[in-house]
Amino acid sequence: MSRSLSFSQQAYDAMEKMSRTDYLRIKKKLQYFISLDDPLSTAKPLIQSSLWSYRWRVGEWRIIFDIDREWHIIIVLVIGRRKDIYRQK
Repeated sequence: MSRSLSFSQQAYDAMEKMSRTDYLRIKKKLQYFISLDDPLSTAKPLIQSSLWSYRWRVGEWRIIFDIDREWHIIIVLVIGRRKDIYRQK
């Protein structure tokens, strides 16, 4: 099953601001996650969130996302360092 990624403006801006090393690392991991048969098998559900559903961890970075099961699109909502990411609500 083929999936695609969609980025919120906030996630897109975060990717542009990070170092090239971090950018390439996260890009590679995102490609890996969406290539899996079940990308949610590597994700953690967020417990106390009314807006966001899941997260992936890439080192100190967190990728917060939702999934549109009907259209097979993973929507990346927020990308940030662990110490800051959960304060953005």
